[in-house]
Amino acid sequence: MSHAYKYMVATRCMTYNHSLYIEETLHGFAMQETTFPIVFCVVDDASTDGEQGLLLEWAKNNLVLNNDGSLPCKQMSYGNMIFAKHIENNNAYFAMILLDENHYRKKDKLPYISEWSDCAKYIALCEGDDYWIDKKKLQKQVDFMENHPDYGMCHTDFSLSDGSNRTHYQERYPDGNYFPGMLLYENVGIGTLTVLYRKETFDKTPKYYLEERFVAGDKPLWIELAKEAKIKYLLEVMACYRVLPNS
Repeated sequence: MSHAYKYMVATRCMTYNHSLYIEETLHGFAMQETTFPIVFCVVDDASTDGEQGLLLEWAKNNLVLNNDGSLPCKQMSYGNMIFAKHIENNNAYFAMILLDENHYRKKDKLPYISEWSDCAKYIALCEGDDYWIDKKKLQKQVDFMENHPDYGMCHTDFSLSDGSNRTHYQERYPDGNYFPGMLLYENVGIGTLTVLYRKETFDKTPKYYLEERFVAGDKPLWIELAKEAKIKYLLEVMACYRVLPNS
């Protein structure tokens, strides 16, 4: 690991009104077994279903508290921020940002996320209603990327869930070269919850997709990453994607 990076992986988790699911998401983060430090940036976009209270309670029970037993929390201009290490996983840090106003509705940018992503070599993604089921997910993905510097991104197989049953989901792709095939097919089957990409590759891409509101906002990112480097599909089921009528 380069000394220029504080964390090997920063995971971005955007969540809104996921009170029924967020604890399973957090469990999938906390159980990750790695040989390197990781930070999970969980941003609650002013939920109205009590999710912020659940996040505070989870933090009190699972993160290292101040000497006086209080949460390491500070008021920021956009809301409250908690930052602490997990009580059992010494490689896992959590940055929880609880927004006062819904930034998605206001179309506000999220500059506070860069505080964590800018000091990581890789970025992983998982929204607050999905979850990881493989405790070695990040380790396996980073091991591949470290051994294959010509790849800018990797993703994995995943399962679908309707709340009770899982259905195995799998598609095969040509190894490495996803471009220009991504421009020709509507659905390339990349599960956002499984993605890990190289921050250095991301920095080379144009950022027009951050300004626009695409119906599938992640596909433009996959296309731009595919233009810069190869993409790897790992055929292991490492995560679960929830199929919900309101999500």
